[in-house]
Amino acid sequence: MQMSVKPRQIAYLGILLALTEVILTLAGTISISSMSFAVFASLSVWVALMITTPAFAGAYLAAAVILGFFILPDRSVLFLFAAAGCYQIFLETAQPWLLMRCPIWLVWVIKLGLFNAVLIPFLILERSLILAPGEPAWLLPAFGIGMNILIVIFDSLYFSLKRKYEPRIRAFLNKGGGTRNG
Repeated sequence: MQMSVKPRQIAYLGILLALTEVILTLAGTISISSMSFAVFASLSVWVALMITTPAFAGAYLAAAVILGFFILPDRSVLFLFAAAGCYQIFLETAQPWLLMRCPIWLVWVIKLGLFNAVLIPFLILERSLILAPGEPAWLLPAFGIGMNILIVIFDSLYFSLKRKYEPRIRAFLNKGGGTRNG
């Protein structure tokens, strides 16, 4: 059963989109932790998934990337934001289906395979974002291995946050945004 999107949900997503763009702007201007800010901003896709359908959350992600392309001073964080957002949509839509049909090790092979299908071309095409001129080439595969470790950590943190905060967020949304009645 597909849920229709209500005006209140669209209003929440609009506010969430504005907050996401502020966080992405911080990611582009504070270079010390730009990857952290981009991944943190991608958690808005999880909230969009809770509020609406996966298709509408995908549209939200596309809107955030397009808007970010026009307003962000540093667009390099958009790739990480988009990849983390797509990964979350995958976790919420395809992973439950896979877990019912496949052993857990195969689910991890699929998840890491998809992640590396995006990561390896990125490492090859955007080498200058990762390595400064004159740095040894062996750092690129080391960076790739580090990113695979980080995606496993991201996956476990994502589900920990989901278990802890999803009921609270849903309760907040069901109450009408925290308005007091009576």
